[in-house]
Amino acid sequence: MLLSATAVSSITLQPWQSFIKGSSEYIKKLLRKVVILKNKWLSKILPLVLVTCLVASFVTACDQAEPTTTTNDTVVITDMAGRSVEIPSNLTRVASVFPYVTQIQLALGKGDLLVAVDSASSFNENLAGVYPVVTSVPAVGNAFNINKEALLTTDPQLVITVTWDQDPDKTQQMLGVPVICVDLNYYKDGIEFLGEVLGVESRAQDLTRFYDDTIAHIQSKLSS
Repeated sequence: MLLSATAVSSITLQPWQSFIKGSSEYIKKLLRKVVILKNKWLSKILPLVLVTCLVASFVTACDQAEPTTTTNDTVVITDMAGRSVEIPSNLTRVASVFPYVTQIQLALGKGDLLVAVDSASSFNENLAGVYPVVTSVPAVGNAFNINKEALLTTDPQLVITVTWDQDPDKTQQMLGVPVICVDLNYYKDGIEFLGEVLGVESRAQDLTRFYDDTIAHIQSKLSS
């Protein structure tokens, strides 16, 4: 049974672990398949496939306050866990310890800042095919089991984790490095938040606009 546009809009879209380099042509092919294969199985997996395309080819964090400069070298931001964290104003070395955070940073065009990534990303062949950096920097575990020794050898200025991290303050204290949290329950907000942190707000807006436009297109095809 085909899901209605209303039903689709009620689904909380989550990014899919597999990574395919998206393009307008790829999305056109996907839409043709949506029209042809109108069945229950496709309806269930469509949100996952769609977000894969969005991440590959590319919220509102309105409550994330504008960074307040504290010195010429650092700014204080409020992360998506509501924590105030002082971070360098000129980021050149960033570690990401969760797959979807890594993917967002890459999609924002800031893969050159990565000095360490989560282990899942380092083994993701599709992702590595598009962004080789994920296999050229150390893999340091994940948000729930960070290899702190390996992470510290990369000398990061900032560690990006998720709000599901049980105790980011403790992690920050142990590492002696600023740690910020992204809430992936609000995926678009997370894109905008990281866009602000990494200084690519315009790029983040482009990605979220593409996200909205593509979901609207998919919904129109499902409802026809």
